[in-house]
Amino acid sequence: MRLLSALLMGLAFVLSDAGHVKAQPNMPGFDIEVYATGFVRPGRMAFDSSGVMYLGSGWDWTAPEKLYRVGVGGTPVERYGDPIPDPDAVLFDAAGDVSGTPGSVLVGGGQDVYAVRPDETVVKIFDTSTLNISDLKFDNAGRLLVATNNTQTVYRGENGSLTPLFTSPSSLDRIAVDVTGQIYTREGDVITVRDSDGNMIDPEFASGLHAHTKLAFGLGGVWGTDLYVLDRYIGDGELRRYQPNGDYTVVGTGCSTPAGIAFGPDGALYFNDADNERILRITPVPEPSTLMLLCIGAFGFVACRQRRSKP
Repeated sequence: MRLLSALLMGLAFVLSDAGHVKAQPNMPGFDIEVYATGFVRPGRMAFDSSGVMYLGSGWDWTAPEKLYRVGVGGTPVERYGDPIPDPDAVLFDAAGDVSGTPGSVLVGGGQDVYAVRPDETVVKIFDTSTLNISDLKFDNAGRLLVATNNTQTVYRGENGSLTPLFTSPSSLDRIAVDVTGQIYTREGDVITVRDSDGNMIDPEFASGLHAHTKLAFGLGGVWGTDLYVLDRYIGDGELRRYQPNGDYTVVGTGCSTPAGIAFGPDGALYFNDADNERILRITPVPEPSTLMLLCIGAFGFVACRQRRSKP
């Protein structure tokens, strides 16, 4: 009995924070699968149109890291490009409008913006020397938006330079752009909404939030085009879906370990479970009526084939 108790205690220790293993999110109505593993300090995610994933890596300015590249389906997981200081934010530049080379990955590395070209060479695009870059996004015109958490400013990258678009009086670290071009920013404990020129539209679209809250807009389908907000400090971590009027529903709980969320071109939501050094893939469970229709359709197809095969 004592041996069994000791084994159970040992198992509990392995599954504790000390072992860096935590339960995955609780999301009723969704399937959650482990998509990819084998990371060390994985960062934020970006996809190309085929579904290849790129991740930042490392959280230390003094220790340059390579990105991660994850193949479609979750394998292979490979290091990608030359090492970059603190490569947090990533963004795929399909057309090469910012990097100058189609298929490059833009990286917010410490104080500068880099491009990792398809041949894995790295070039510095914007040399700021003073900014702490926290997020990268494209606006609807294809211009680069750069969020910085030390100056609390969002910059627009054009013509080889970064120009301030707007500055917040509160801490600022995440941005998202909706289908109309409006810019959503986590500032202090609220999410604000601005137009594409940085003019304030709604100073308190959502409130009661915390630092490092993650933002991502759905790409359509079952997710719609609403704003998804993940705040690890609400309860044990909540994933919320915000409608355009600011009302929200809680989609999931137990989301206490993320370094980022992103929607992939396959329509799934990807969750960077950083403490467990893995990526989770989240998809809605089909409605029972949908499954019934699929079964009826399959049965009808088989029956039809059987009838036609009779002489």
